[in-house]
Amino acid sequence: TDPFVQIVKVTAVNGTSVSFYPAINADYLTTLNVSTPTHTVYHRAGIENLNLQGGQIVYVESYGTDECWIKNCVVSNSPAGQVRQIYLNTVNRFEIRHCDIGTIDAASCDAYGIFGQDCTGVLTEDNYFHNSPNFYPQLGAQNCVFSYNFITNCPYSAQPGWLSQLVYNHGCHNCYNLYEGNVIPT
Repeated sequence: TDPFVQIVKVTAVNGTSVSFYPAINADYLTTLNVSTPTHTVYHRAGIENLNLQGGQIVYVESYGTDECWIKNCVVSNSPAGQVRQIYLNTVNRFEIRHCDIGTIDAASCDAYGIFGQDCTGVLTEDNYFHNSPNFYPQLGAQNCVFSYNFITNCPYSAQPGWLSQLVYNHGCHNCYNLYEGNVIPT
């Protein structure tokens, strides 16, 4: 009856007792439905100092990772369409830092620099976002931080008169997120 999403890391199992990190953020829950990944979970892997541009719909896809990162990368020049330049799905503690993210063909309103779905502990800090209609919708985001990013040139030709969607809660299950110190267009 209480829809809720949070990604945690199991730290110990002792019989029927399971320890995990971080703690569950909802004191009102009386039961939990737990699912475990059916694929390989990658831990502490990163992408650094790469120039990822040239017409891709998705440059980086992180699915079910733990403590991974993207640092000092250029992610740019995507065509119109359903673009997710950086696609995060069910990640725990992911970091995006010192990146240049943008230049998506503004003819589509379904184009995003980062697309985060069911993520816990994503740190997006000190990045340059530009020339894109949308930057970062968060769906099921918990304990995430979007701070000290610089955003400019936000065209939205697909829907004239609309404001670009910068970083925003989209859908439900978003809580305990921090947005601080960003420089954005008015």
